[in-house]
Amino acid sequence: MSSVLDRSMGEVDRSLKQSFSMANKRNLSRVEEPTGEDFNFEDNSFQVSNARNFELKNSRFVDNSFNASNVNGINLSDSSLEDVQCNGSSLDEVMMIGSKMIDTSFHGAKVTRLLINNAKVEDVNFHGANLKGIDIMNQSQFIDCDFHGLNMVQTVFDKTSVLDSIFQGVNFKESIFENCHFEDVKMNELKIINCRFKNVNLNDITLSKKNIENKEFNSTEEFINFIS
Repeated sequence: MSSVLDRSMGEVDRSLKQSFSMANKRNLSRVEEPTGEDFNFEDNSFQVSNARNFELKNSRFVDNSFNASNVNGINLSDSSLEDVQCNGSSLDEVMMIGSKMIDTSFHGAKVTRLLINNAKVEDVNFHGANLKGIDIMNQSQFIDCDFHGLNMVQTVFDKTSVLDSIFQGVNFKESIFENCHFEDVKMNELKIINCRFKNVNLNDITLSKKNIENKEFNSTEEFINFIS
């Protein structure tokens, strides 16, 4: 029985590597190492799968969905991630460098150790997710994004812009905001716990129903005089 299952899993892996641009559906599948450069990885649906050690350079990761799956070790360099759905899944050790993430959603996802470096994130929804150890830096931009019902722990916003976005019911804990620009951002029902702010520019910000605990601001005028 186990040999039959192993052969089936092997066929799944071989099929995936040979058909990145075809519509694929993988249930209870084991997915290994689709690496390479200058190719498309698109139209795939993974259910209860393990996707590990992707390394996509100068590539497009388009119209893929992950449901109750584990995604580990993706490296997007000078690449584009578009129209991706991640539902009830876990992402760990993901790097996005000089890349774009567009029209993507994370629902009920757990994201740890995510690096966003000199990247553009646009029209992306984070709903009911847990994010920990996220570094967002080096002229990265978030545009028209929706952060709803999140726990964000040990998140670093450094040299980052957040534009035309919504934060609703978000808990920030032990996070750092430094050399950032927030413009036309709506914030409601925020909880801010032991966070640090330095050289943060707030322009046309709406903030209501905030809860600030064990404060640690150390400026941007002590977080705009303790948010007025």
